[in-house]
Amino acid sequence: MKRGILLTLKCGLLLLLVLITNQGFGDRLRVLVSDQRLLSLAIFIFIWMISVATLLVIAFLPGIAVRALWAIPLGIASAAGYGYYIVQGAEFTIFDVLNFWVSSDDAGNAYNYFSDAIRSAAFIFVLFVVAIVMPPSSRTLRHTLKARYWSPLLPVLPVLLIAGVVVMRDGKGSQALPMQFSPISLSAVAAYKIKAGTFKERQRVSMTAGTPLSRAIVLVVDESIRADFISLEEGNPVSPELASLRDHWVNFGPAVSAGNCSYLSNALLRFMADRRYLVETVHTSPTIWDYAREAGYRTLFIDAQPTFQDVYGKLQNLITPARGAAG
Repeated sequence: MKRGILLTLKCGLLLLLVLITNQGFGDRLRVLVSDQRLLSLAIFIFIWMISVATLLVIAFLPGIAVRALWAIPLGIASAAGYGYYIVQGAEFTIFDVLNFWVSSDDAGNAYNYFSDAIRSAAFIFVLFVVAIVMPPSSRTLRHTLKARYWSPLLPVLPVLLIAGVVVMRDGKGSQALPMQFSPISLSAVAAYKIKAGTFKERQRVSMTAGTPLSRAIVLVVDESIRADFISLEEGNPVSPELASLRDHWVNFGPAVSAGNCSYLSNALLRFMADRRYLVETVHTSPTIWDYAREAGYRTLFIDAQPTFQDVYGKLQNLITPARGAAG
């Protein structure tokens, strides 16, 4: 009787956590079925079957040390996916993982702002660890899982399967895949890209400079302000002083506002990316400094990040040491 209660509790808690942390499963399944994407549907179901089976195997492996070894990373993955979903209402992708990496200096501010979501995610982590670590309640299952066909390395399989889908789909394909493994796969692929990624050299400016129309140009890049928060229209209540000098300003905001974080828009402006070929040109286009120098200007870069972030002068927003030194 006691074993049956423990088995029901363990399996019920695991099922509940999987349902809570994978809220997009049903919608994704319906889309694949309605669009008749049979190959994608088969891969999706296969990965889910492997992942659920792996989770059960790990949860019922004999030896608390092995279960705890996997409970921690799988719990962190589940909590991370759940916390992000609370904040954004969507799952994160490999591009979000890369965003987290370059925005790591703002982790303290993120914690203060999203503390409620982080606490909820921490609660999910604790429950997940408890569900995995609590001892198997069925002697039959324990004997079955002692067979040589089961391996403590089994969770590597769904991690590799999801990573393979993401690589084959050029960063896509992770939508609604099991959140117990997907964040680990995305982080591994992102880490590889960060470590081994190579990019083409930037092109030289092909335009011929004419006579400068101004003695100096001041480019002001604001922080965490959407394009529609800055207006040059007369009588606007947001920035009336700027509007009164509209003949002296050009608002680039609508042209470069392309992400949830300021550094993305900042980079698109500096790298002169073409929205028609965004991924390629953000790496290969001449920078705004290149255009200025070709026009005969001397360039100067001033890093004015606020001191309350404790990052003053630390080359934020994808500025590299070489680019900062070059001005």
